[in-house]
Amino acid sequence: MAFPIPLALSGLRPQTKSNLVLDAGKCVLNFNADWFRATGDWVGAMDSNNGWVDPNGLLVYPQLLGATMGGTNFVLGKTERQIPADGVRTRIKGLVRVDGIEPYADLSLLEMGSVLQLSLAVGSSIRADHPGYVEFTPSLLVSDGDYFGNVAILATVSGESDPMIYLLDNPRVDEVAEFPLKDKSEQAVKVKLYGHSLLTDPTQIPAHMFMPNTFAS
Repeated sequence: MAFPIPLALSGLRPQTKSNLVLDAGKCVLNFNADWFRATGDWVGAMDSNNGWVDPNGLLVYPQLLGATMGGTNFVLGKTERQIPADGVRTRIKGLVRVDGIEPYADLSLLEMGSVLQLSLAVGSSIRADHPGYVEFTPSLLVSDGDYFGNVAILATVSGESDPMIYLLDNPRVDEVAEFPLKDKSEQAVKVKLYGHSLLTDPTQIPAHMFMPNTFAS
């Protein structure tokens, strides 16, 4: 006797359509995270007039990074390992150590229309101003000024007016980008922004994720 192939089980529920993180989102450099933590006001935290003092002691202002291509990827970069013991054949609860956490964000800059975007893509560089042009020359030295205060990635949540927010502290492009020029195409510069801890607080992990209270409940 032939039996029909049964339907697959699914975790779909009535709330599913309200719990989706949608599309590529947008990136903001120097997001005012202290303001956001104190007020919950993410709009004000990315206001270009809402300045704050970054770890370099500089007064910085939020700036929209601009259009990207291919989305943005936020990676925690956490590496764990089991402590090996003779005679053990399974993973043992508690015998785990974290070897490292290297969080980063991958994105491709479609816009290269500002000094900010070019300096971000080049990484450590020397700037010189000329009539009509700004010159960037790659540097052999990395200075504290090459690190931004932070970068925030804001993504739409289907059932919320407030976004998911992914935040990297003290980001810098540690892997310098290529600048492709292709026929019948637009330049998209790939950058990988790594978060960094501070010498004064090396155990503070430079990656954070914020979700609306109603979404997290």
